[in-house]
Amino acid sequence: MLGLTDRLRPDDAATIAALTDLTGGAPTLLTGDNERAAQQLAAQVGITDVRAGLLAEDKVAAVRAREREGRKVLVVGDGVNDAPVLAAAHTGIASVVRLSRTARRLVIQNLGIAGAFIAVLVAWDLIGTLPLPLGVVGHEGSTVIVGLNGLRLLREAAWTNPGRTPVSKRSRRTAAAASAPSAGAARCTVTVCRGCCCGTPKIPGLDHADQLRGLRQALDGTATVRVTDCLDACAHANVVVVQPSSAGRAAGGRPVWLGLVNDTEATADITAWIEQGGPGLADPPGILDLYGFTPSRRVRGQVES
Repeated sequence: MLGLTDRLRPDDAATIAALTDLTGGAPTLLTGDNERAAQQLAAQVGITDVRAGLLAEDKVAAVRAREREGRKVLVVGDGVNDAPVLAAAHTGIASVVRLSRTARRLVIQNLGIAGAFIAVLVAWDLIGTLPLPLGVVGHEGSTVIVGLNGLRLLREAAWTNPGRTPVSKRSRRTAAAASAPSAGAARCTVTVCRGCCCGTPKIPGLDHADQLRGLRQALDGTATVRVTDCLDACAHANVVVVQPSSAGRAAGGRPVWLGLVNDTEATADITAWIEQGGPGLADPPGILDLYGFTPSRRVRGQVES
């Protein structure tokens, strides 16, 4: 018999202990692995609450149960397979890791910028005569450039996965001026992928027919809901594409691709957003950013052309 198991990093146990001290609560392991393997892994890092054999929707349900108890939930996941449960939690560690990597790159860039300025100024002074005013301007100028470069961390893009497209990038001015579309405006179009993986038993734990029926009923008179064959984006099944109304497009809205829409809460968030106007006219719930992704140009052409 051949057995395979995950390998722990040397500092995993210490990390779990640090998180326990930081949050003041015992961690819970949510995994799709079998009970025996999960218990063995958890014992090595000091986790006693183990829930094994879970599907993606089971993990989401566990998080929402904690939230209903009034708790703030932090989830550590891989950011791909665990996207739904990361979206359901108050904080997803996958996003924090991306931000820390961005910060590290900026620190290295700033060191390079400052070092280059100092090297040029010192070389100039050694080779020739560096005027004092120019030296001050060069030194202080490098400080300003380093500061401005660091401010890039305040951009929305620094907090989102570069492989995903933030759902909303409208300006605050447009957001304040926009309102729900009038009855005479062309409506949003919601394209629901069905076939191959989307809407099939390959995505268990969800009543796919009920999801489609719910979208049509909730958006009746507000948006056009249509079904398309496989969009060749199976890694993101179920896929829902929200295209802006004519008014939304005029306000800068663009089609939004949402993947892993496999829980009723995500469907409800999408519906509420479209009822408020959809892309270009209303800010979506921030949680939908975790469902957004950027398909290839060929895949986009199947829906957006």
